[in-house]
Amino acid sequence: MNLLLKKILPLTLLLTFSLGSYAKEVLSLQDLKEEVLAENLDIKIQYEKYYQAQRSVKNNLGEFLPNLSAQLFFWNTSYALLYAVSPNPTSWFNYRASQEMSLAEQYVTESIKLNILRDLSLSFISVKHQQELLASLKSEEAILAQAYEMAQNRERIGLGSAADTFYHSRNLMKHQQQIYMVETAMAIQKEGILMSINKSPKDDITLGELEKSVFVMPQTVEDAINMGVNNAPELTAHTFMAEGARHMVRGAKWSFLSFSGIGLGYPATLAIERSKTAEIELKKDQVENKIENQIALAYEQMDILDERIEIQKEIVFSAQESAQRAEDLHMGGAVDYNEVVKMKRIHFAETRNMISLKMEKEMNVAKLKRLLGLDATNNELNEVAFTAALDVNVYDSARRSKVVVDIDVEPALKEQIVSVTYSGDIFDYRIQNLNGNFSLYTKVNTSGEKLVKATLLLVTGEKVELETTINL
Repeated sequence: MNLLLKKILPLTLLLTFSLGSYAKEVLSLQDLKEEVLAENLDIKIQYEKYYQAQRSVKNNLGEFLPNLSAQLFFWNTSYALLYAVSPNPTSWFNYRASQEMSLAEQYVTESIKLNILRDLSLSFISVKHQQELLASLKSEEAILAQAYEMAQNRERIGLGSAADTFYHSRNLMKHQQQIYMVETAMAIQKEGILMSINKSPKDDITLGELEKSVFVMPQTVEDAINMGVNNAPELTAHTFMAEGARHMVRGAKWSFLSFSGIGLGYPATLAIERSKTAEIELKKDQVENKIENQIALAYEQMDILDERIEIQKEIVFSAQESAQRAEDLHMGGAVDYNEVVKMKRIHFAETRNMISLKMEKEMNVAKLKRLLGLDATNNELNEVAFTAALDVNVYDSARRSKVVVDIDVEPALKEQIVSVTYSGDIFDYRIQNLNGNFSLYTKVNTSGEKLVKATLLLVTGEKVELETTINL
């Protein structure tokens, strides 16, 4: 008995150790998002790393991508027309002489965060899509293997032929090649995901289940366009670029990201000066127009996808009925088993088409969320409720009146103000927020009703207009 215990104990310990060693870490999509944008990583370095990882994935997939059928592989949908902003991290902001340019950089950084989250979502959806397809392919493989075995048996007893056996053998091997390619594609994409979160491809990690999206699209295209325009960090970046250029005393070189799609479509280096203000504002209009068009296209494609999914449901149901009918006829001796295999393969193929359509819809949802400026994490630029009033006081004297203007705002909200520009009939002066003091005065020797205006530029890119009239 003691000898038996001595033998069982090491085995138990070994089993326990083995189970612990092979316990996989499960990472959900939200886990990946939080890790890829971890606060302890500089976003520029992180994006460079993520960009290189994804480029490696794309290059590796390109080596055998033409060999995969469209029904099996939808990586190309990640680079479709709905692709929102694709920064190329070859150059970064280096101009910080003004608060406006510094804020522009912050909003482009926010845009980069959104890009990473979108691309990470697409990669995750793509891998989970491959897993579903792989399960279907392996179920079909079992049927093809059974058909090949039956053909061998028929040939062995003289009821079949070598040609029929070869036909089934060829079908099985071609199908196994497809399985191999999907498995390879999954491995490459998973490696890219792990590289982007600083984990080794050797780490034993499982991607969690793809949670059902709770995202609710805005009811109308118009609502979505308004949301996308209001949330677009690229447009806010343009606002601060234009504002900085408007008040630039002399040209200063400013290096920044070069974008394709929605983004800052400039050369790598631009001379920021007053003469560039109109050009920057024109680019902003172009970006806004692209956002509006791509959101409208996204809605149109979502409608088409919904219709295709409904049609595909009927096709899958019909294929399932045909496969069942063929099996019943075969059991009754009316049709050959080859007909059963044929109809079941059609059912598997149509089922995979349905999986691909649903995954394509999930991808389009991820792209639409990017276009709407949603799904950001660690966003420090959220809007806050802002209220302010224009305070004007007039002090009369014998010869000239002294007019004093100031902004009446809560102390906690002063940091939301980038600059105040006073204008109207008396003032023409801009105060940049350096210490929270927006007071300004001038002496005038005119009389009558005068207009006083103040334009507040906030860190959100919003402009608040205040005005009042005074009598002198």
